Amino acid sequence: MSTTLIGFVWKDKEAKMIIRALLLLLLSGGMAISVQGCRSNCAKCGVINDEAMRYLKADRVELSRQRFKLCLEYDPDYMLCLNGLGMIALREKKFKKAAKFFKKALAKNSNFAQARVNLGFVYAHWKNYKRARHLFYSAVRIDPALKDARYNLARMLIHLRRWKKARAHLLRLTAFYPRFSEAHALLGYVEFERKNWKQAARHFLRTVQISPNHLSAHINLCKVLYFLGTFPQACWHSNQALRIDPQNAESKAAKQQVDIKLRQFGKRCQ
Repeated sequence: MSTTLIGFVWKDKEAKMIIRALLLLLLSGGMAISVQGCRSNCAKCGVINDEAMRYLKADRVELSRQRFKLCLEYDPDYMLCLNGLGMIALREKKFKKAAKFFKKALAKNSNFAQARVNLGFVYAHWKNYKRARHLFYSAVRIDPALKDARYNLARMLIHLRRWKKARAHLLRLTAFYPRFSEAHALLGYVEFERKNWKQAARHFLRTVQISPNHLSAHINLCKVLYFLGTFPQACWHSNQALRIDPQNAESKAAKQQVDIKLRQFGKRCQ
């Protein structure tokens, strides 16, 4: 059985996946912002920004872009709309353009935590991990409960193999958001690397309890249970992974290894 878990190496993500994650947080009330120094059109800009964000969440990108631009006609420095145009640029993988908008938003308000997170994505893409980590750290200091700030800070610390610090941030994150499955999945990975097998299994199990179709968590739980010698349970999770994606090579390999072990006891992984 491979000792390598899957799904947690920091790598370039599809921009569309990134933007969806950010939008989900923004539109669910996960970011409260006080717009200081706003011009007289502040209320109107807020309404237009909300419309633009709804269009973006619905993948109606051009309508969203036009609404953000209209917002800036009322107030060229309105940071939420600058951030919105940056998110569209990020979605389109125009990273220099995205950085420009995020920096403009931060020039308006250096305490705009979400813009710091978004700019951190850009620097992570450019493999400037030191700068990305600084942006994620500063976002967490500004808004300790900002979900994607602390989550991506933990991912960055994992990339740098700073397990203890990553674990501390993830434990804090799961305290804020007990049903945030990705935080539990990352905790499972960290505990695995720290050779805390039972704790790793506990967090992967919590992940699939919250998100039953979490493919990598089922695969990783299968591997951890294999190392713990609980082969029937490992088999069950390999089958769950194959239910989610019948063609997944990792799932097939994991099930094959469990089956080989079970055969030693006159059983099969079916």
